Order: sequence, then structure tokens, then C-alpha cells
Amino acid sequence: MTFDIQNLTNLLNNNWGRYQSTSFWFVKPLVNVAVDASGNYTYSNVRIPGSTPVRVLPSLWKIRLGVSYEF
Repeated sequence: MTFDIQNLTNLLNNNWGRYQSTSFWFVKPLVNVAVDASGNYTYSNVRIPGSTPVRVLPSLWKIRLGVSYEF
């Protein structure tokens, strides 16, 4: 008989064992930049990083039971 637990910490507490990741830097620009006629840079839409999104499937806990029979 086998007994396997994946992500035991998330089984104990929902805030533990969470897989959090950020997007790649090239997916969302952090700021928009433009150059005006006099050569000055103008920055707009500065994005302040918020909370890191949690990836659901890797954050779940799993229990696997197995039975091996030999004859």
C-alpha cells in the first residue's frame, strides 16, 4: 500500500504552499514612454506592482492512495 501527499503545507493551511508567479516583463509594460518634439521623454501610465497572482493548479494539495498486488 502506498500513500503520497503533494503540497502538504497547503493541506494544513490554505495560505501556505501557494505557487505565486509574476508575468514576464515583456508581457506588460511598466511604463509608457514618448519623446516630444524638443527631445524630452514623457512617461505615462506608470504601473505599480500589486499583489502577485496565485497559480491555482500548482497550489492545490493532492493525496494519492495506491495498492500493489503481486501474484
